[in-house]
Amino acid sequence: MIFALLYSNSLGVERRSIVAFIMTSAIVIGVIFTSGVSLTFRKSIQAPENKITINSYIYLTTLLSIVTSAVTLLSVFIFSRTKIEIPRTLLLMTVIYAFFATMDYCLHQALIAFSLFKLSSILGVLTICMQVSVYLMLFSVNQISIAVSLFSAFILSYITSTITTILLLIGIIDPSIKFKWREIRALLSASKNLHLLGIATGFADRIDRIVIAWFLPLEILGKYAVGTSFISFLRFFPEAMDRWIVSGQVVPIFGKLGKSLVNRILAILILVIGGSLLTQVFVKIFFGDKWSLPLLVFIFFAGQEIARGYYQVRLSRMVSVGLEKEVRNTSIGLIFIAPIFSIIGAKSIGIYGVPLGMLVGYVGLNYYLKHVTIKDS
Repeated sequence: MIFALLYSNSLGVERRSIVAFIMTSAIVIGVIFTSGVSLTFRKSIQAPENKITINSYIYLTTLLSIVTSAVTLLSVFIFSRTKIEIPRTLLLMTVIYAFFATMDYCLHQALIAFSLFKLSSILGVLTICMQVSVYLMLFSVNQISIAVSLFSAFILSYITSTITTILLLIGIIDPSIKFKWREIRALLSASKNLHLLGIATGFADRIDRIVIAWFLPLEILGKYAVGTSFISFLRFFPEAMDRWIVSGQVVPIFGKLGKSLVNRILAILILVIGGSLLTQVFVKIFFGDKWSLPLLVFIFFAGQEIARGYYQVRLSRMVSVGLEKEVRNTSIGLIFIAPIFSIIGAKSIGIYGVPLGMLVGYVGLNYYLKHVTIKDS
């Protein structure tokens, strides 16, 4: 996050908005095409009858990353023609960035599937260190634009991480590099069941930024991306609260507080308002008034993140007890509700309406999930 704040200030509001749109588009499109495959592969590794090799997974994710890269370029090109012109150099870098960012994400999912958590963490840290180092080195060269320096840093780090991870996986898990079309087709077919869940989770995570980019003035996106990065951690509050309740003997004070509905609501209000106020103050101090958004926008976003957290907790419980049909229905609902409510909000009351629309959508889905859980318990 510190690195993001560093390059945000250097880029300025407009260029930061362009960078945010390109990166967000690559992430969302990558999730749409690869999430089901990644989740299925991770699940299949745990099954004793698993017949899908790591090589087939690598080949398939390479193909899907190419598709992601092409669709991302098309999206950014249309955006360049309709909203604001994006330099051809950045369009070219978009293709390379989308491909290797998607590959890097999928390969890290493979490391997790094989329980290579430490290796995944080390590679993640080294990738970030390389991004910062390359960016600062290129930034010092005045002939290279800041945006090009930034994307060059990301691309070089992802290329290095991708090649390293492939070599490690092949060396540790399976040295064979044979192309097995039957395994690839089987993995692609099996991923259909988890594809909706993966798309819903990743798609909804960034759809607010996509809506802002397409339906509101571009400079708002840069401000939104910077400001909301400070309070996005609030989505983890519901899970933490759940753990406190379950482990009440270990943390008795938090356990007792968590069991009270009034105390929960009070804690949420403190987090939402306090986090929003601190965010606005921080942005004004370190970035200036030109980067600031109204306090109510941050309050709506903070509420959205907590509602999202409760949604994910409830969805995980439903998956664990085998309510697959309900999970699928809810995922379909989220895929439609998130963009529709956000767009209606943006068109009605501007930037306020985007996080508010997401908040209303998540509250409605939480109510539905609670009703389903009670009905099936």
